[in-house]
Amino acid sequence: MEEIVASEGVEEVINQIVFPQLGYLQLSNLPNLTRFCNANYALNLPSLRAARLERCMKMQAFAFGQVNMPEIEIYGSHGRSPWMGDLNVYVEQKVLKGK
Repeated sequence: MEEIVASEGVEEVINQIVFPQLGYLQLSNLPNLTRFCNANYALNLPSLRAARLERCMKMQAFAFGQVNMPEIEIYGSHGRSPWMGDLNVYVEQKVLKGK
């Protein structure tokens, strides 16, 4: 599996994807996962409070588009830490750089 949310290549009018009730997200042991979302949509996660990202060695970014979410706790092989901001930046700083 390379992505969770994928675009089928058809022109779409969608400019955002909203997961209004997603409170916890766990992505573990997904060695081929490169992105959660491979489409260039704004990804809105208004209820997300915690996420676990571990052993996703090929993850390059969380999504192509902007990720909107509240401050959350993120757990991974580096431990846990509060994170405020875009999950793309988190993946770049923590996952790709191995911090």
